[in-house]
Parts: sequence; structure tokens; C-alpha cells
Amino acid sequence: MILIAGVSSGCGKDEPTPSGGNGSNETGPTTVAVTSVSLNKQTLSLVEGNSETLTATVAPSDATNKAVSWKSSDASVASVDNSGKVTAVKAGSATITVTTTDGSKTATCYVTVTAKTIEVNNVGLDKSEMEMVAGDSYQFTVTIKPDNASDKTLSWSSSDENVATVDNTGKVTAVSEGKVTITVKTSNPAQSASCDITVKAASIPVTGVNIDSWIINLGVNETAAIAYTIQPDDATNKEVTFSSDNTDVVAVDSEGTLVGVSSGSAKVTVTTVDGGYSSVCTVNVVGSVGTIEVDGFFYKDYGTASLELIPDPSGAKKYSGDITIPGKVTYGGIEFTVESIGARMFNGNDELKSVTIEPGVREIGAYAFSGCENLEKVVLPSTLEDYDRYNEVFAFSPKLEIEVDPANKVFFVKDGGLYQDIWGKHFLRWIPEKLTGTFTIAEGTTDLEEYSVFHTSIDKLVFPTSVNFIKEKFLCGECKTPLEIVLDWKTIAEVNTIQKYYDDPSPFYLNGTDRSKITVSVPAGTKPFYQAHWLWGACGKIVER
Repeated sequence: MILIAGVSSGCGKDEPTPSGGNGSNETGPTTVAVTSVSLNKQTLSLVEGNSETLTATVAPSDATNKAVSWKSSDASVASVDNSGKVTAVKAGSATITVTTTDGSKTATCYVTVTAKTIEVNNVGLDKSEMEMVAGDSYQFTVTIKPDNASDKTLSWSSSDENVATVDNTGKVTAVSEGKVTITVKTSNPAQSASCDITVKAASIPVTGVNIDSWIINLGVNETAAIAYTIQPDDATNKEVTFSSDNTDVVAVDSEGTLVGVSSGSAKVTVTTVDGGYSSVCTVNVVGSVGTIEVDGFFYKDYGTASLELIPDPSGAKKYSGDITIPGKVTYGGIEFTVESIGARMFNGNDELKSVTIEPGVREIGAYAFSGCENLEKVVLPSTLEDYDRYNEVFAFSPKLEIEVDPANKVFFVKDGGLYQDIWGKHFLRWIPEKLTGTFTIAEGTTDLEEYSVFHTSIDKLVFPTSVNFIKEKFLCGECKTPLEIVLDWKTIAEVNTIQKYYDDPSPFYLNGTDRSKITVSVPAGTKPFYQAHWLWGACGKIVER
């Protein structure tokens, strides 16, 4: 009964079935799919060590699953974490990709990473001050801090390039005497370093020394200074010492001042400190000085058995015709040696025809045979050692020729020109004024002395390449023009061997000769060398042959 009643109560009307059951009409929750993803930046620039967070936007906004993942194409350049934070690691480029979990939709950002700039905070040079010699070079060493500075570019400068120059590697070259500051600057304007340099003139070594007069005559208690010349004229160290081989006769102090102590002769030597070169002269000391006359000649007696031939003290006597100067004379029962011919001995003796000098004479003074209009010949003895180098001796004697005793070891004549071999050099001392046409200086000649080419009548003068020194009064005394000078140096170094010894050489070289009418003939291709030269460039014309 109870069962029947229960069944009966369940019948009669259909009830709706709860949704969600099998075969039911119940509706569940709706899923929204992801359609795309985008980033707030498509490109990103970062400096090493910096970071920035990218923002990903998932569409549609009501997508059911908005989860995303992040990835870098090169984490060594730029890394990215799960929140989209991008961190720059090192210089380079990388692509950051965001991917949706639902649908694997992607978006990318191209990241460029630049190196972090590290400024220079200190720069130093290995020297802050130093001395250099003109012509020398020095390579600076530079220290830059920190070691990993981004820009180590350096720039160099000199405060005076006439004193020293510097190249872009820091190599400094000393140019001339003076003071200069070399500065190096870095990419950081606040960082620089400098070095103060004192440049000294280049040292020029001494090559020789010559006492100007080989014979010096003094009275007792008389003083005189030794005149000497250092070669070259611009040598750096011109310091010398003096000595006498007989201080009982001649004393000499550190300044070269001679003092006659007693009658006699002594050798006085001047020696260069640089190189130890020396030159010797004879100093004669006499108790009294007198003048004597023997056979029509006048002599100065120095009391040392040697005499100097001098002009007539009264000025009345002139010499004419053919004369012989004795090497020895006897006076008062004493034999004397005639060692020198004094200054102006025959100057202006227009009637003089020839002079033969016998052995004994060692030196000839200034102007001794100058201005002798009819003098045709002078014969130099075997004993002659020198004649005045700084004044005319044979000038303005237009007919004069010179002969030399073959036994003379110092002087000789070639093609009419008088040469002298001394001090290891080969000097041209004189060419006759009467010569015309072409005169070729002997091969091997090294020095052209003062008045060697003086008041000449030649049309052409040919130099050997051996010439390396020209004294001041060369081609002076109104030499005939037009004149051609033939030179054969082929390099600028050879041309520049001939140096000037005065800032303004015009009063000395070519003095009195019309430079504008001098043609200098030079080898093909060398004209610019000669044009730039202080002497040849001053001539009227330079032609190549």
C-alpha cells in the first residue's frame, strides 16, 4: 500500500528536468579566445646596464586566457624576465618576443644596446720637462685612466713649432734653440697633460785651429795677444788652452796674452779643448828694437839674429828694375837671417820689374807687392811658409806672375794660379790679374782664400767639386764682367757645403763685382738648389747645362 501510493503521487504532470543533466537544456560558462597580442614599443634603445619594461596588450580585452611568455633572441645582449623587463647586457642587438599561451600569438620589439661611455679621468706623460738638442727626436709615452675608457683619442700640439714640432703619435722633434711646451689633450676636455722642453743648439765639433801669425816679435816686458781662428766659425765649444815651451823667454796666460820675459825665442801653442787640435807660432823677444840698412835695404832688428825687411822709414826710397832679396845679411860682423818681408814693403813701386826672394824668408806681410803696375815676376823661396791671409799682398799688380822654388813643400803654381798645401787642406791663394779666358781651379782644391780671385780679367771660372770653403773676400775688387762661374755639385747637400759665416755676406763675397752680370752654370736638374743658395742665388743668372 505504501508503495502504490508513492507511485501514484509521482504521476499525472511532467516537471522540467534540471539543466546540465544528460539530455537536459541547462547552459554552461562561455570561453573567449585570444586573437592577437601587441607591444607598446616595436624598437628600443638601451645603454649597457640600463633596463626598461615592455607592456604586452592581449586582444580581445575580454579574452579568457591572457597569459604570455617572453624570450630574447640573444640574452647575452639583452635579457627579458617574465614581466617583460628588458635589461641591456652588452653592445649589440636582439629581438624580444612575447607569445600568448592561448593561440601562440606573438609580437616583437627590436632592441639596440650601445656600450656605456666611460670618460677619461686622467692622462699623464712620461716626462713633464726635459732638455733636447736641435735635430734630436723623442717619443712620448702616454698613460690614460681608466684603462677601459671609451674614447682614448689624443690630440697633440706645440706652443712654438719653430722650436719643436710634434706629430699625431706624440713624437717630438727639436728644431732650434728655445723653450716650448708640448701638450696632449684627450676626448675629455677637462683632461690634458704637458711637457716643458728646453731645446739647445746642436753641438758643432771643432775641426781645427790656426794662429793668424806664425811669427810674433816682442820686446822685453812687451805684451801682445795671440790671434787665432777656430774652424768652423760656428763650432760649439771654442775653448782653448795656451802654452809656451820656454817660459823664461815668453810667458802666456789663459787668455792668450803673451809677455816678453827675456831675449830669445819660444814656441807658443794654442790647443782646442774640443778635439785637441793645435797650432804653433814662434815668438821672438828682443831687448831692444832697431833699424839697420844693408846694401840699400832696410831691416828691423829684433835682437834674435833674425830680421824683417821693411820699407825705407823715411819713405823716400823706391825700388825699380830687377832685385833680389837676400835670405841672409851680415851687419856688424853678425850674420842675420831675413825671416820676413814687412807690410807694404814694395807697395806702389811702379818701376819694379821682378823680385827674387832667396831662402830664409818665411813670411810676407800685407800689401807687400800690391799696386806695382809694372811688376812682372816674383819668385818665392823654398823656405816660404805663409803670407798674410787677411789683406791684399799681390793685388793691383796687373802684369804679375809668380814662380815658386821647386823645393818649397808648401806652395806651388798650376796654370798660373798659386796654391798652398797646409793643415791637410789644399788652398787656392791667388790667380794673376793678367789671366784672361777660362781659369779652372785645380782638382782637389778645398779652400778659396781671401783675395784669391781679386780684380781678375778672366771670363770663366770653373770649380772642382772638392771645394768646400770660400773665404769672405772672394771675387772682390771689381772683377771683370760678364763672368761665368761653372759649378758641378749635383745634390742640395753638396751645394750647401758652401756656408755663410755672416748674416749679411754682401759686404764680403763678390764685393765690388757686378753680381747681376755673373752667370752660374750648373748641372741639369739642379737649378733650384743653386737658386736657394745664399751666394749663388745672389748672382744674376743661373743656367742648367
